[in-house]
Amino acid sequence: MRYPQLSLTVSGQELACGTINNVDYEIVGDHSDSITGINVADFAATLLERSRRLWNDSPDKGDTYASILIEDFVVFPWDEFASYYLDLTKEGEFTITIYFISLIPSSPEKIKQIIEPIIRRFALHLIETSEASEGLASTFDNGARSWFMKCTGPTQNLTLGDLFALRRELSYRAFFFENSLKHPNLIIDILEAGGASELIGTPESDTLEVKSVDYMSKYQGDRWKIELAQDVSSFANAELGGLLLVGIKSREVEGRDTLDKITPLSPNPKRLSQYRDVINARIHPPIDDLRIGAIPVGHKEILYVLIPPQRDERKPFIVLGGILEGKIEGKTFSIVRRRGDRTVWVDPREFHAMLTAGRTFFRTGNRPNTQNNGY
Repeated sequence: MRYPQLSLTVSGQELACGTINNVDYEIVGDHSDSITGINVADFAATLLERSRRLWNDSPDKGDTYASILIEDFVVFPWDEFASYYLDLTKEGEFTITIYFISLIPSSPEKIKQIIEPIIRRFALHLIETSEASEGLASTFDNGARSWFMKCTGPTQNLTLGDLFALRRELSYRAFFFENSLKHPNLIIDILEAGGASELIGTPESDTLEVKSVDYMSKYQGDRWKIELAQDVSSFANAELGGLLLVGIKSREVEGRDTLDKITPLSPNPKRLSQYRDVINARIHPPIDDLRIGAIPVGHKEILYVLIPPQRDERKPFIVLGGILEGKIEGKTFSIVRRRGDRTVWVDPREFHAMLTAGRTFFRTGNRPNTQNNGY
């Protein structure tokens, strides 16, 4: 349902949103990417002032003076409700409600284990979590269940983009919870907690790849740039995104590359920016929400590149340059994707399916069914 349009000016930025009864608002996905930098406190102050003008008074303490449905502009393949509800109840505080899906049936206790560490990082406090309507998980046939959680906190020091990040991480973690070491964010958490050795014996997968040495040390000239860009773009072209770790060695065990030894890199203050520059220059279009970081391991570090799931209409991600028969071809381009624990070239049928998915989105405005589009 699209509501009558309302224009708000927040932090000097004009914001258009739908409204009904002057209290409930809707910001749709095609506008939400432009509001990520808006501070929640500024947003709340603007709506509170508008409520005071409408009512000629301040709302009573505890009353909801604005309830906003904000659609996310990043939609994971399993998302059935890619939005969050933001309720502004009194000055300086808000509540947020998020719906999400667990792929395999989970108990309320397990779901709570997922939620609490995430919301603590955002300085929020859990109010409630419960199983939601079964209809939200109707497209999953393997016993998936729908949940919602509501938490509260101060409006200071958070942006609307932070709340998008909260929604995405909650959705991602709940979906992968029963197979946790396929979950890139959890692997990063383990590394940051000093638990790198716990990853030994974990097989590489469609969401995880490791390299034992720095790309710049292994390959000369522009080859390291193409190799890095291809490895990163392979996850961007896959359905679930993925995680690239540099500083862990793998070996083949029963036909699968398996994490075998921690080989952290010597610190290099320029490495992160060099990797980011290469990725930005070599991959088109730019990857949404890409994260690059270094995690200390003793006096050394492990580098990570986290590639979240990307929207179908942005695929395929193309690498400028290629390597043919061991030679660098700078005037060509390459398209690769992740399949199992391998990076493979996209064949013509997959390439056509990606283009069709994008054209379908731009023609109809609907996200294609990626389970049936052939890739």
